[in-house]
Amino acid sequence: MAVPAAAVENHGWTVTFVGLGINLALGTAFATVAMTSLIGANYGSNLSLFPSITKDFYGLKNFGVNYGLVFTAWGIGGFMLAKFAGWVYDGRIVEAWKGSFTFAYYTSAALLVVAAILTLALKAPHHKIEAAAE
Repeated sequence: MAVPAAAVENHGWTVTFVGLGINLALGTAFATVAMTSLIGANYGSNLSLFPSITKDFYGLKNFGVNYGLVFTAWGIGGFMLAKFAGWVYDGRIVEAWKGSFTFAYYTSAALLVVAAILTLALKAPHHKIEAAAE
């Protein structure tokens, strides 16, 4: 019995969110290495699941364009949030946050909560199969 890709995706967000929480709570070098390893494994598994999830939700008709949009959004999100964390660390956003990535971690955790809620609220696609004309 195959495990649905969406179920693996839900657990992937959970691993990432729990990993960030443990890293914030413990703050030790071991916790950082352990949680970074788990998050990295999750990152790689998401990379392999995104094509199948995109196909399941949008079909094969425009798969190339749809997957291109998903992959581009992933890249832009990674770039922009890294820039934002740098701006926070440099004190460009709020001077009181200068020299710390704590706000960036909390922002990431909040975005992961939102993503997990949206993932759980997402309904599985139910495509109509049309009979071939005879």
